[in-house]
Amino acid sequence: MSWNVSNAITPSRALAWVLIGFVLTINVYRAATQSITHDEALTYLLFMRGNLLDVFAYTGNQNHVLQALLSKLVISILPTNPFTLRLPVLAAATLYCVAAAKISNRLFDNAWVALASVALLTLNPYVLDFLSAARGYGLMLGFVLLATYLLLPGMNSDRTRAIAGVLLGLAVAATTVSIFPVIGILVACAVYPMAVRQIDDRRKGRDDFGYRGRAGRLPAVGEPDVPREERRLLHRRGERPRMVCKPRLCQRTPLRTEHQNAF
Repeated sequence: MSWNVSNAITPSRALAWVLIGFVLTINVYRAATQSITHDEALTYLLFMRGNLLDVFAYTGNQNHVLQALLSKLVISILPTNPFTLRLPVLAAATLYCVAAAKISNRLFDNAWVALASVALLTLNPYVLDFLSAARGYGLMLGFVLLATYLLLPGMNSDRTRAIAGVLLGLAVAATTVSIFPVIGILVACAVYPMAVRQIDDRRKGRDDFGYRGRAGRLPAVGEPDVPREERRLLHRRGERPRMVCKPRLCQRTPLRTEHQNAF
């Protein structure tokens, strides 16, 4: 699979960033004008109105610890109102929208398809609700999508993998529901390299044990055409068959024996 790495500015990509700006403006407007919801008010009364340690308390209510902690830090500096409670989620909304644009641009060569992908990821009504309410779901969406972008093939250096791991941990801290997408991402990261390696081996004419031949093409002169059962045995032993190659003749010799004269 090829990955689009072009950063050229096209009309459709410019429209994608305009769309992101529009979505972020909507989120800010909703956060500033909508009245506080039941969940937000209950979280504030139970976990943020007292001292800092109350944020980590468990009273049977679904407490989104990371969101409560960040909102507690914000209202300790700024006046307490619904908008200031939602400021951490608005920051996560920015991460989410930027990651959506980056992922779409990298996955799709067609810039108009990438624009449609950004629209589908950002204009979902439920996503818009999560990105403007003082709950942990908006934080989870931002952290998970940004970690997904950092783990795309071609991006996953040691540094980006470390950052992605921190982001996935923060997503779990935001809400425990994110454990399911986090596990899915980790499984995909483990399976993808093996799948790509297997596909490459098949394209190169190699079988499951690294031998060329019957998996994709006839063996060339000097390559062993070894039966599958014997290949399996050799693979377990970490050995390869030795060859006796004569002009226009290639014979496989028994293992651990001296070369015999073919004539």
